Amino acid sequence: MLCHVENLASLLLEVYRILRPGGHIIVTDFHPEIIAAGWRTQFTNTDGTYLLPTVGHTRDHYLIALRDAGFQTYMV
Repeated sequence: MLCHVENLASLLLEVYRILRPGGHIIVTDFHPEIIAAGWRTQFTNTDGTYLLPTVGHTRDHYLIALRDAGFQTYMV
């Protein structure tokens, strides 16, 4: 869902604040290249089809926001 969050820095600061000391988070999201190619998240229910806004963060945006929040990052 991070691709739908405008302000990664604020969100990740809050995640860091509430994460148990020594805890871990796993970040997985649409790859930034897929977003740049035009893929979007939508869902349909009985009320209609909804297209969710997508911000278009890059991998560097994620890494910088995580590091600025205090996380150690590991890429796999």
